[in-house]
Amino acid sequence: GCDRRQQWSIASPIRKLLQRSHGNLAHYYEAECVSIDIKNRIVKCKDTSEVKGSVSSFDLPFDQLVIAVGSQSTTFNTPGVEKYAHFMKEIPDALKIRTKIMDNIETAFLPGQTEKEQRRLMHSVVVGGGPTGVEFAAELRDFLVEDLSKIYPGIADKLAISVVQSQGHILNTYDSAISQYTESVFEKHNTKIDVIAKARVVAVSEEAMTVHDKETKIDYQIPYGLCIWAAGNNPRPLVQSVINGIPEQTNTHGLVTDNYMRVKGARCVYALGDCHTSDTAILTNQAEKLFREADVNGDGYVSCEEFEVMMENAQKKYPHVNVFFATAKEAHGCNIFSEADANNDHRLDFAEFKQLLKKVDSQLRSLPATAAVANQQGVYLGSLLNELSGSNVALDVNPAMTGCLPFHYRYMGSFAYVGDNKAVLQVPVFGALKGWWTMLIWRAF
Repeated sequence: GCDRRQQWSIASPIRKLLQRSHGNLAHYYEAECVSIDIKNRIVKCKDTSEVKGSVSSFDLPFDQLVIAVGSQSTTFNTPGVEKYAHFMKEIPDALKIRTKIMDNIETAFLPGQTEKEQRRLMHSVVVGGGPTGVEFAAELRDFLVEDLSKIYPGIADKLAISVVQSQGHILNTYDSAISQYTESVFEKHNTKIDVIAKARVVAVSEEAMTVHDKETKIDYQIPYGLCIWAAGNNPRPLVQSVINGIPEQTNTHGLVTDNYMRVKGARCVYALGDCHTSDTAILTNQAEKLFREADVNGDGYVSCEEFEVMMENAQKKYPHVNVFFATAKEAHGCNIFSEADANNDHRLDFAEFKQLLKKVDSQLRSLPATAAVANQQGVYLGSLLNELSGSNVALDVNPAMTGCLPFHYRYMGSFAYVGDNKAVLQVPVFGALKGWWTMLIWRAF
C-alpha cells in the first residue's frame, strides 16, 4: 500500500547479491551510464552521487553488453507535467508522493483553512487508466480510508480521487468484463474513485489541471492537491542516443532486437526489459493461419464482423497486442477495416488482410512493459550468454548457428488490484476472473 511498506522491504543491496551468487567474478559500480560507443565498444560513465572524488567519470570497455535501463514516463510534451506532476518509476518517486500526501493533509487541516481549499488539497488525480494508474488509485483510497481516517477523523468527507483516462474505459487492454467490474468497484464505495473517461490532460499548473473532453471538445479545470502521472512510457535519453546512432534502429518505442535479444545493427549488444522491443512480425508471420481462423464462413474473404471477432480472440491469444486492439475497438474496429479495404467491397482478401496485420505489427511493442517479461528475458539471456561462452565460438556469432533456442515469452496472465481487497485477473485459459477470491488466488502464488 501507499504507506504500508518501507523502501528496504522492496529493495536489496546489489553488492550482497553479487557476492553471494558470483563471489569476486562480478563487479558493481554506482554510476550513471551517459553514453555508449557501439563502434569502439566503450561505455562512458559518471558519478552522479552527492559525494564527488578526484575521479568522477570513467570508461568501461566491453566484449558483450546488456542494456537494461528501463524506460521513463512520457509526458506527451504536456505543459507543467515535469514541474508539478509526480511519476511512479523509482523509490525516490514513491517517497516524494508519500511526503506530498502527508503535507497536503496537514496543510488542509490548519486552523482557518477554507473548505474549498481543504477539498482541493484532498483531491488526488491520477492521469492514466492502465494497471499502474488503477492500482495506485485503489491503494491510495485504501490507505486514506482505512489508515489515515483513524488518525484524522475529519478527513473522510473531504477525500476525493479521480482517474483521467484517454479511452472510454479504464483497464481497456483487459477483457471488457474486467473493465466494467473495476469501474463498478470504484463507484460503489463512500469514498468513490471518479473515472473521467474520454478526456485528455492538456496542461498542469500548481493547483489545477486543464482537461480536454474528447466528446464535447470543451476544456475545463480540475483543482487538485496531488497529480500522479501514469500515462505511458518513453525511451530514456541513453536509449534514444543509441537508437539515433544506429541506422537500423527505426522504432520509436525502444531498441529493436531479434529473437535472441540482440540489438539490431550492433554487434555483441543485447537489450531487455522496458528499453527493448522486438523486431518480430508477430501477426504477419501467422497471416495465413489467422486468415483461415477469421474466415468463418469459408468464402475466402474476411468481413468486418469476422475481423472484429478475430480482434477479440487475438487479445486472449496474443496479449502483447492488447493495447492496439483495445484502442481500435474504442474507435470502432471497422475504421481500420475500411482503411485496409482497398477496393471498397466491404471485405478483405488475403493480400488486404496481410497488409492490415503489417500495419498492426508496425505500431506495437511486442511485449508488455512488466516485471514478468523482464524477469523471463533476464533468465533467458543469462542462460544464452553462458551457453555461448562455453561453446568456444566468436562473441558476435549468430546464436541460431549454434543451435541455441530463441526467446519465447510465457504469458501467465494480467493482474490488477482494484481496492477493498478485490482484484482482477486475466489468464489465457480461464479468461476474466474478479472479486475478493481472485486476490486470495493471486496471493497463494
